[in-house]
Amino acid sequence: IYIFSYSGLNKEEFLSSVETEANPTDIFQQEEQRLKNIEQRQNVISELVYTEKEYVRDLKITYETFNLHNPTFLERRGIDVQIVFGNLLEVLNLAEDFLDLLQLAMKGKSEEDQCVGSCFLQVADKMKLVYGLYCMNHDNALTLFEKVR
Repeated sequence: IYIFSYSGLNKEEFLSSVETEANPTDIFQQEEQRLKNIEQRQNVISELVYTEKEYVRDLKITYETFNLHNPTFLERRGIDVQIVFGNLLEVLNLAEDFLDLLQLAMKGKSEEDQCVGSCFLQVADKMKLVYGLYCMNHDNALTLFEKVR
């Protein structure tokens, strides 16, 4: 009933327009395109999750390799950890939270029901803040690297 009132047609008008306008080839092509779109969307979501996992892994490796939970080793050697690494721990925590949200949005859901857009919305403000700080520190880090080089 909703579709007929929405389209402005009564049931009989709608059914006759479908019978005269739709042919099996069109229906097949529409379904083929729909399935192609679903597959493409799923590929994008899968790539997003994979990339985010790799990013979290790389951030953890950086954090652990440079022993950033205890920066005194680097500081004793004259390295300003705050300038070089900025708020890397905040970036790592945000990336982990975002990855968790993505995985939760996908868990146990059909490909068509995986809604990841809300994950971006949930972390958008925090992303602006955390990455804003990280980017503001970038020029200072480059200047320090140029001095050391």
